[in-house]
Parts: sequence; C-alpha cells; structure tokens
Amino acid sequence: MKSYQFFTADGRGGTMLCDDDTLEAAVSELTRRFKQVVKVQIGKEVWIAPEAPTEEAGPRSHDERPG
Repeated sequence: MKSYQFFTADGRGGTMLCDDDTLEAAVSELTRRFKQVVKVQIGKEVWIAPEAPTEEAGPRSHDERPG
C-alpha cells in the first residue's frame, strides 16, 4: 500500500492510502473519486492536471459581443 497526497481546485485535498502501484493508477482512482483534482504526488513524483481552456481576456469585436 502506498500513500499519495492529492489537492483539488478548491484548496482541499489530503493523503490517501491506495493499493495502486503507479502514480498513473492513483491519479485515475483519485480523479474518479474526487472532483477537480489538480495535483497528485508520491515522494518526488508529481502529476499536475492540464489547465482547462479559458476565454481570451482581450476585447471582443463588435460581432462577438453578446446582444
């Protein structure tokens, strides 16, 4: 059994004991069980979630403005 630390987008997280032998397996388990997992680590091995796409902050053209 291994101990994985995990963190969520809303600042929560914890340590979970898993039977998973690899970080990838632990990430799969943790993202299935908890919403918005952004980071999982064991020792120096770290997984960080890819950033979600966001809208560009620049001004919109006249045609793109909501009417």
